[in-house]
Formats: sequence, structure tokens, C-alpha cells
Amino acid sequence: MSRTLRLTTLAALALAATAAAAHAETIRGVLRFTDADGSAKPIRNAKVEVWRLRPGAWFWSNDLTTATDGSGGLDAPIGFVGVGTRTALRVFATNDAAQVMTQDLLVPFYREPGRPGTEIQRTTATAGDFLDFTFTFPDAWANNHFNIADAIKLARDYALGRRDPRETDLINRVDVHFNSLNTYYDPVLHAVRLDPTFAMDDFTVVHEYTHYLEEQIGSFYGIASFHDGCRATNIDPSLPGAIDIRGPGLAWMEGFASYLPHAVQRATGALVPGPTSGSFSAATLENPACPPTNLPPKALERPVAGALFDLLDDPNEPFDQLAKRDLEIFQIFDRELDLGWTNPTFEQFGAAWIARGLDAPQFLQSIGANGIFLAGPAPTEFVAYDHAPAANVAVYRSSDAKWYVLGGELAPFPWG
Repeated sequence: MSRTLRLTTLAALALAATAAAAHAETIRGVLRFTDADGSAKPIRNAKVEVWRLRPGAWFWSNDLTTATDGSGGLDAPIGFVGVGTRTALRVFATNDAAQVMTQDLLVPFYREPGRPGTEIQRTTATAGDFLDFTFTFPDAWANNHFNIADAIKLARDYALGRRDPRETDLINRVDVHFNSLNTYYDPVLHAVRLDPTFAMDDFTVVHEYTHYLEEQIGSFYGIASFHDGCRATNIDPSLPGAIDIRGPGLAWMEGFASYLPHAVQRATGALVPGPTSGSFSAATLENPACPPTNLPPKALERPVAGALFDLLDDPNEPFDQLAKRDLEIFQIFDRELDLGWTNPTFEQFGAAWIARGLDAPQFLQSIGANGIFLAGPAPTEFVAYDHAPAANVAVYRSSDAKWYVLGGELAPFPWG
């Protein structure tokens, strides 16, 4: 082959490649679902399949698998195959955090834009077409599935942004078995189980997902129970034979799961409560006391959740000068409370807080107002009086085992 012929062949190949690149359609659009408050929310980072029916073909083919971006947008090129090609999408309730199965079926849920009305299909007119599939799903069937995936993604993104930097264990994608039976975390299949009652309540979804986080990056021993925050039994407490199974391990397992949705909400502003909830409201956590019992508050779910919440919310009580301490809470959960096949306790959380050199006087005062007192010896020194409105002076008197605190606008006062 002559040099001239070789150059001509290479030029022809280059032109052909350029022409092929130009002959590409683009799948575009913004995909949303309707949240419990009626607002349109983006279907973020969701799996999308592009299906096409070529002219003269008998069957549709899956020609591309792509994903929406963080705003629910699509901008995916796909090769041109001919004028008259019909294109449709399947949008999955699957993202990097969760894969939601179709209700009562163990197959990943998807929905075509346009449903439950006429499915949106676009027909190619020319090479280089932009095919727009912008759509907001309006119906409960779609919204239930998409909302679960979105709430779990919010919680996973929150967790990834607050991990202890020394930790390397992964937060994998969780399967959600959307069923008509019950709502709980299944430690055998490592799956979240949700019934439709709670599908649009982000706080319940994140509560159950928190048990998955406890198992994945913390420590978890699943205890099945009927619990209301103050009581916990192995079966329905109205039935004969119900056994009291309350204890510090169960209290942390459920209390941390009741606290975390509020931390995610305060960090993102994105969680929406539904018509019914399976997790405690902020009002309940502000007043978490249980009826008198022979168990200490650190063995009860509501006081544990309330004590954690007081470390998060604005310091609007005289005893509570700590706020926005969710980073420290999560990192202790992620590292010191990663203990293996067991449930940590608030006692262990408190010991880790003090061992990290965090604000001990304000911490002990805050949890003490919730009736929680640590059993270990008093720390010998304190550091980091951070986030308090004024410096405080605290001394420990061993003769009566009390701390005496002076500082800010408060008169001197003792506390246990």
C-alpha cells in the first residue's frame, strides 16, 4: 500500500469516527416524585434504563443503563440507530444507598415516566435529537418507593460526611423489602422491611435504616421487641406471656435510632414527616421521661434518645449548653461503639465522650437532667468547654460525690 493510500484510509476512518460521534441522540429531562408535603423532589442518583424499539423490530432492547444526577437530571448520549426509533425509560427506586423492592415482590421497583397515565415515548426524527423525559410522578404507588430510596440516601450521605476518619468499614447499599406485614430491620437478611403505612414518613424510614448503620459500622445485636420508648416486651404486651426485655443494650439500639433522624433533618432540612410515624417527634424527645420504674433511665429508650437529642438541639434549657454535637456523637458511634456482635450502652457512649476530652461538665449536666448518671469514676480533669455561652468553673467534691458549677449567668449550683 502506498503512503498516499495509507493517509487517505486514515483520513477516511477519522471522518467516519467524527460522523458517528455526531450521529448520537441525547436522553434528557428532570425526574421527580411527589413528597408527603406535596412538593416535587428530585429522584437523585437513581438507576435509569433506556429501552428502544428499532424500526421493523419485534422487541424492545435495553440499550443503555445510566443514572440521574444529584438534581434528578438526565443528560446521557446514546448512539443513533435510525429514524423512527421509539425510546422509553425505566426509572428505578435504586441509588447508591438503597435498592427498594416492589411492594410484596422481591424485584427492584421501577416506573416509566408518564405513568399511571400514558407512558412517555419519544420517536427519533433526525440524528442528534434531544429526547426529553421530564416528569414528576404523581401517584402513591410510585412515590412510596421513590421516597424510601431518597430518605435512605439522605441518611447515608449524612453518615458518610461524619464518619470517624480512622474508620474504613464500608456502608454498602441496603435492600428494602417493601411489604404489607410489618416494619423492622431484618438482621438475618440485612434488609430494611417497611410496610406502606410508613413509606412516606422519612423519620420512620431513617429510624429503621439506622439499625442497618448500627450493624454495618457500629455494633448491633438485633432484639425483636414491641416497644413504645418506655416499655419493651418480646411479644404484644396485651398478650399473656409477654416478658419485659428492657435493658441498656436495647435502650441504646432503639434510642440512637430514634435520635438519628433528627440529626439528619437538622443537617439537611430535607426529611418530611408522613401522616403516621414510627419514630419519636422532637416534642417527645424534649420531654422523654418515662413513668416510674425500677430501671434507671439509661436502660430506657426514650431517655437515651432524649439525652442524645439534648446534645444536638439548640441550648434552650438552663441545664443544656451543648448544641450541634452530632459530629462527635456519630464518630463515637462509628468507632468506640463498634464492639462486635453486641449492643452498646449509653454508659459506654458516655465513657467514650469523656475519654475523647470533650466538654465533660456540660455533658454530665445535660445527661443528668435526663436522669442519666455514669457509673464510672469521675474524670480527673476537663478540657474543651466549647460551645458554651461563657466559661464555667467546675470542681468535684469527693466528700459528697458532687460537682459544683459556677459560670455564665447561673448562680453556683451542685449536681450529681
